[in-house]
Amino acid sequence: EAQKQYAKQYRVSIHQWSYGRLMETIRSFASQLGIVIEEGQQTIRGSPQEQAKGIALSAYQSRSLS
Repeated sequence: EAQKQYAKQYRVSIHQWSYGRLMETIRSFASQLGIVIEEGQQTIRGSPQEQAKGIALSAYQSRSLS
């Protein structure tokens, strides 16, 4: 049982992404290629459609403020 619990925790830890590192890599490559990046905030609640709408509105508002 302990082995199963360890294996489960190991699988979970292996599949966790470092989103900060991912974003930094994306920014770096985009900068090298001259691609503009827009960022928005995504809510954790709501349907996938509501989340997509929210992030699109967030990015639009961010662009309007810039």
